[in-house]
This record gives sequence, structure tokens and C-alpha cells, in this order.
Amino acid sequence: MVKRKLINVFLILTLLLVVNNIDVYAAELTITPENVSTYNKGGNIRIPITISNNPGVCSLGFDVKYDSSAMTLLSVENGNIFELSDMTEGDFEKNPYTISYERLSNVSNDGILIYLNFKIKDTAANGKYNIELSQGRGGASNIDEAEFDVVYNTSSVSVISTGNNPYPFGDVDMDGTISAADAAIIMQKALVSTYKMPIEIAAEQGKL
Repeated sequence: MVKRKLINVFLILTLLLVVNNIDVYAAELTITPENVSTYNKGGNIRIPITISNNPGVCSLGFDVKYDSSAMTLLSVENGNIFELSDMTEGDFEKNPYTISYERLSNVSNDGILIYLNFKIKDTAANGKYNIELSQGRGGASNIDEAEFDVVYNTSSVSVISTGNNPYPFGDVDMDGTISAADAAIIMQKALVSTYKMPIEIAAEQGKL
């Protein structure tokens, strides 16, 4: 009898430890802008901002800070999480730019929240320019008014001069033609932001 009680106590303690461990290591709601590289000064870029580990929210607000000496925010496009009618656009003349969503029911999908459309200035120097996110008005909450902590990630826009680049735009493997191989490399870059395309490596080594 005593042995059985000890076993039961052990099982209960083990279960409590497992439950507590799951709670401690539960993934946090995370919002992330994508890293982008451009070889086209004076051109436009499109930066998706994604949401992951979404516990279910009906209200969300955050700020986007960028380097206005190198970029101008032209417009935003709604993603696939909230309805367009849920989104309130901020003032494009202000930096940081404020984005907010509000609806009457929770959404719990992961995916693309919004796209930011920037113009890279002709005068932008080569280098990396951060896209920094931070909590905006209202933060993140659900329909029951429970508030969530949010991890806001920072990304960068890499501006690389095309002055000495002999390759056509899109020829990321530098073989002189634009082909399916270039598309495969670009897809790999989209899936793994830390992956460096051959043309990026060449640019960093000063070969372009």
C-alpha cells in the first residue's frame, strides 16, 4: 500500500513538472519583418511582416521605425490574417509608422500581417538599414481582454550599389542569364533569411 502511494505521488509530481515545463517554454507571439536586399537605388521594395505563435488576438498595434535618410514609406498592403476593414493605416509622414488592427472576434492564424512598400532613395549609401518594430497603442489582446506579451524582431534592408554590376537584375547566380536556377535561389532566400545568394556574397567581397 505504501509503495503504491509513493508511486502515485511520483506520477503526480512528474505530471506537474511536465505541465510547468510546457508553460515555461510556450512560444510567445512574435512579429517579424523580412530581411530584404536590393540592387536598385531609386527603386521600390516590398517587405512582408509576419505573425507567428499566434494565441488568438482581436486587437493588435505596433510601430515601425526605419531610416528615413535611405527609404521612404510609400504605402502598405493588408496581409492574410486580418480583414482589410480591421486595419487602421497610420500617417505616412510620421516615423515610426503606426499600424493597428481591431475586430470583434479572435484570429489565430500565422502568416503575413502586412506588406510595407518602400522607395529606396537615389542618395542612399550602400549598407544595411534596420526595420525596427515596437509595441504600439493597445499592444495585443483577445476578445476576453487578455493581454499578450509580444516579441518584436528587427530586420534590415541591404542596399548594394549596382554601379559595377554587369549582371541583369534577377541574375542572382551570376551566370549571365535569368533562369529557373535564379528562381530557386531566390526562393531559398525567402525561406531562410540568413541564406546568402551568390550575388550578395560577391557584393560583400567587393567584386561588384
